[in-house]
Amino acid sequence: MAGQGQLVELAKDYCAQDRDGHVLHRGEDVTNDRYAAEGMVASTDPNGSWRAGLNGALPGLQMHADPRAGFAFQQQRAPAHKALDMGEIMTTDGTGTGLTGSHDHVPAVSEASTAKPDLRDIKYRSPGVGLIGEDEAVDANRAKPQAFRP
Repeated sequence: MAGQGQLVELAKDYCAQDRDGHVLHRGEDVTNDRYAAEGMVASTDPNGSWRAGLNGALPGLQMHADPRAGFAFQQQRAPAHKALDMGEIMTTDGTGTGLTGSHDHVPAVSEASTAKPDLRDIKYRSPGVGLIGEDEAVDANRAKPQAFRP
């Protein structure tokens, strides 16, 4: 449970797969909320919502069709909305079990945001499934994960 005053971001992402099998990030709706003293969520101004094709925003890359460790890429390309997230594939041989069953060959992607430059999110996306787990707000020097941890 989030504590009083803690910021919580809710995002609805818009993605599409291209002919080569890459999953493109074409925009997102973001709502930032803070938990109030009563435990209720109090909305704040949306920040970072964007759509490819509007205000100079371009599609980013969400998931590479043939992921390889060390490959770095831009996930969000919407400077007018301060959405300039970057990703780097840390490993492609992770394994894990989550709500969608057991997965092998799971890429782990270190994501950096302009909103949180000193922290990283590690996201695990299984080929053919998509996002199956994540470690949020980890230190930039964290050891490379070898397995998905629910």
